[in-house]
Amino acid sequence: MYNESFGLRKSPFSLTPDPSFLFLTEQHREALAGLTFAILKRRGFAVLTGDAGTGKTTLLARVLQFIPTSQLQFSVILNPTLTPSEFLELALLDFGVKDVPASKAQRLWVLKNLLLEGQREGKVSALIVDEAHKLSREVLEEIRMLGNFEEAEQKYLQILLVGQTELDEILNREDMRQLKQRIGVRLFLAPLAPTEVGEYIRHRWLRA
Repeated sequence: MYNESFGLRKSPFSLTPDPSFLFLTEQHREALAGLTFAILKRRGFAVLTGDAGTGKTTLLARVLQFIPTSQLQFSVILNPTLTPSEFLELALLDFGVKDVPASKAQRLWVLKNLLLEGQREGKVSALIVDEAHKLSREVLEEIRMLGNFEEAEQKYLQILLVGQTELDEILNREDMRQLKQRIGVRLFLAPLAPTEVGEYIRHRWLRA
């Protein structure tokens, strides 16, 4: 009824991430370019952090929408509260592997072959973890080890961690230094400036 009263096609302020509603401030444009660069230029590890509601997931959806499937194969983990074994299983499932082996060794072998096949097809392979601030230390270590799929100057798997500002605190811990030193691109989204709020409301209203 609300939408009909105002002649809207859909709700302008839905909480569901929708890349068509993405409001690109200067910092969002920089983050969009940074994430795209990190993936396509095979920078290995990239991190995007920001407070809840700053548009991280929506921005991520726009990146995946922007890069053609002929150039990218990806796996997205939306709920990372998993054991290391479950994490690897879910990553393979989202890559499209239908029969995931029971043993870790076999799962890593399947993943390696998937990455090499993508390489032969000229595709970048990316593993993307949303809500990454919820990852356990054990799963973060598993993710770090997945970054070992590489050769001298070529990283087979691009890993993108997206999370709230707590993720920065986690990565700055002493026991996370090995993971932190692998991060090739680190980006941050701050809340909108007061002068941007009116533009943001107008943008979403017009889109709707």
